[in-house]
Amino acid sequence: MRRYLFPIAITCAVSASPAFAGDKHITPEDADIAVTAVHALIEAQGGSIDKETVRTELDAMFKIADAGANGPNDLPEGLMQAARLAIAADNPASRGVALDCTRDILVALTIEAKAEHSKTLAAWNAADPMIRERVPGQGMAQSDIDAFERLKARMPGVAHADAVEFWDTQDKEVNRMFPTKLAAWEAGVAEVWDELDDSERRIVVGVLDNKEVPPKALIKKVTGADDILAWIAVVNLPLTKDERKASPDLVDFAEYTAFAGPLQKRFQEIILAAARNGGGGGGGGMNEMFWQQYRLNNWSAMTGEMYSWDSYRYMTQGY
Repeated sequence: MRRYLFPIAITCAVSASPAFAGDKHITPEDADIAVTAVHALIEAQGGSIDKETVRTELDAMFKIADAGANGPNDLPEGLMQAARLAIAADNPASRGVALDCTRDILVALTIEAKAEHSKTLAAWNAADPMIRERVPGQGMAQSDIDAFERLKARMPGVAHADAVEFWDTQDKEVNRMFPTKLAAWEAGVAEVWDELDDSERRIVVGVLDNKEVPPKALIKKVTGADDILAWIAVVNLPLTKDERKASPDLVDFAEYTAFAGPLQKRFQEIILAAARNGGGGGGGGMNEMFWQQYRLNNWSAMTGEMYSWDSYRYMTQGY
């Protein structure tokens, strides 16, 4: 089994995730949106759970998040915004990424609230089991494997990789990042399939077999992102202007690379190089990313506290 694909161009390790000290409690209206959206997402995946159970559990988790030692954090808002985008984002690949983010944030909330026996999370896991989990809440789910099989069925004989075997043959943790986005990738491919020529179709279908990273223009067609690394790491979630405006907390999580996992170090290298060169680095947002990270580091140095989102990552995921 080949071991290259995107990771051959992405050699990095370990992640540091940011903290977000919120200045508000989640409103009842936003809490209701979160409950309705999370319930709908579980049912859309074939799961079954009473909506009132979701409401009771999320309300309890939100209260704990809102009563953080340093004030309310933004996990509840992030969950609401991610779940809403997972249902209604304009870009199909972004809907898939937002679905992954929703699950990730839900796991973070259950850990923070010590709600390991959450029926809501159990229903999600039953509907879409994690077949290979990198860290709690992030991994290659059954939906990713099913999506990859649908993708291969579009051009029988072109792709030979098995998603689980691909995962198991990787000797670097970072190489397992892209398979966690297979469902989102397939959703993007399905949307633009009729616009692709035969060569492009072979590339997107054989994504786990190919040595080369797909051309930038093809990545843009499928994901809406200008950079595949940024897309895998959820650093720059492709959203419309209105979607971005309506999702400030989720955008903060993404831009501060809260979902980047072992790609974090690579981003730090890129943004530091961009700062030294006085430019934007590997994309238009890299210089902004540097200053975001700079402010985060300064805040942490002043307070000695990386706060709940970051402490969750450090304490539970070994980052």
